Amino acid sequence: MDSEDEGEPEESGDEDNLTPQEQADKEKRLQDKRIMTRNLASFKILCNLIPGFMDRVDTQGLPELMDFCSKASLHSGARAARSDDINNLKEALAHWLNFRPLGQCPNPILKHDDRTGRGFSSDLTGKLLTPIELDWQNPSVRSSIRAKTVVTSNSYFLRAFYSNEDGDPTNVEENFLKSTLLLQTWRQIFMSNGSIDIDGAHNGESDDSTAVGPPATKKARKSTRKTVAQLLDLKEATPRSIAYACVMLRFALSDAKAWNSDRSFNYEGLYLTIIDYLEDVMPGSVEEKQIQELLKWWTKNVFGEEDASKNMQPVFHFKNVVAAQRAAKLAECEAAEADAAAAIVAAPLTPPSTATA
Repeated sequence: MDSEDEGEPEESGDEDNLTPQEQADKEKRLQDKRIMTRNLASFKILCNLIPGFMDRVDTQGLPELMDFCSKASLHSGARAARSDDINNLKEALAHWLNFRPLGQCPNPILKHDDRTGRGFSSDLTGKLLTPIELDWQNPSVRSSIRAKTVVTSNSYFLRAFYSNEDGDPTNVEENFLKSTLLLQTWRQIFMSNGSIDIDGAHNGESDDSTAVGPPATKKARKSTRKTVAQLLDLKEATPRSIAYACVMLRFALSDAKAWNSDRSFNYEGLYLTIIDYLEDVMPGSVEEKQIQELLKWWTKNVFGEEDASKNMQPVFHFKNVVAAQRAAKLAECEAAEADAAAAIVAAPLTPPSTATA
């Protein structure tokens, strides 16, 4: 592994001297390297999640591995999980948007069991699906989008991904991937146990004006089964889980009839682009620090308070405090005894009195 880059030509830093073909070749090499890095990370994740997967790779041939991945439980399980997520989010998104304050909710309201009426035909979901480069509030732009004379699928900077559901086209990273809807989507996928996550984000750092839910009496009954996060022992929001939430939110906002029938948007491209945005950063760079802060923000917002169920610090604190105070009391007692003994030794001797007859 130490020589994995051996044989690769060093990339020149002099971009101005490259011909168009050389520039294209360089970009192709960088893209291929990124794909290999991403796929290797995916393989390591599979080895951690699937018992015996590494043994299969070591002992089975390619046909057997392909059969296991494409026909057996791996593919069917992933497809079933995605289907569950799509159906749950179809209903959950209707709850989240329909119960927004008057004037901010969709009109007409969204159906819980059908995506018909969503997409660009709805003023609200249309706005959320529109890239920040386009002014949805402009009636002319809105009409052009609905008439499909303006293309919206060439940008992944969707309003649905931004806090306050809007962004600055000249500073696309500001508040990107910080929307309440995206946080709610992540929690619905990874932290709900069969019921709709009405509450959404844990604290108020997100744009909680969009996190209004129905009255408590309408909340779904809680299930006792484990969440996906618990099953995967997920303690933080990961780049790939965030990318998956982006895909699921975008699909839930659309009016697509089924997953395989929507050819109007590149969902795989969105997924891989978000992964690369969050993973493919130069170590020690300003960008890496920015992404680390974003991931910390995500973890705090979706998990709330830090998981203290296995925190040993209070155990050590308890023992140390008790031991220190006991030692102090013992030292105090020993000092008192020493003082008493010293006082006895230092006391003048008094001769015994003699009685006279």
